[in-house]
Amino acid sequence: MQKNKVWRFFSWVPMLVMMRIIFGFSGQDGETSGGLSEKIGNSIVQIIDKVSRLELSTEEKEIWIEALQFPIRKTAHMMEYALLFLTILLPIIVWHLGKNRFQCYLFSWICTVLFACTDEFHQLFVPDRAGRIQDVCIDGIGAFICAIFLWKIKNVLKNQRDKKIV
Repeated sequence: MQKNKVWRFFSWVPMLVMMRIIFGFSGQDGETSGGLSEKIGNSIVQIIDKVSRLELSTEEKEIWIEALQFPIRKTAHMMEYALLFLTILLPIIVWHLGKNRFQCYLFSWICTVLFACTDEFHQLFVPDRAGRIQDVCIDGIGAFICAIFLWKIKNVLKNQRDKKIV
């Protein structure tokens, strides 16, 4: 019984860690944040250039790096909030805060979107950053995609288990 109480208590830790990570990224000024996505874009272009043997010029690489920065940032947003959705879902399930799976997922999604709102509000006070409604939507979509993916996996596993029983 004691083990169960410890597990329940620590079920909140991944969520708090993920929130702190997101808060840290949001606290970066625009130049630092943009520099990170530029480094990732540069790495992607370097890999593509080597693998495909295109031998891109410096100017072509810069064009590609610039073009990749927006999708990189938005994909990172979606992935961060997909992970946040999962880490919020964990204590919701452990503490039985929903009557069924749908309620647990919905509650987790709502909490994720509410955190995205507070994150965008936080960015209003960070130099060269802006709080944007479209970023909240992108974050919510990331969490929603994660929820659908998880729902599908759960159904597949349930169907496989039911086939073994029969």
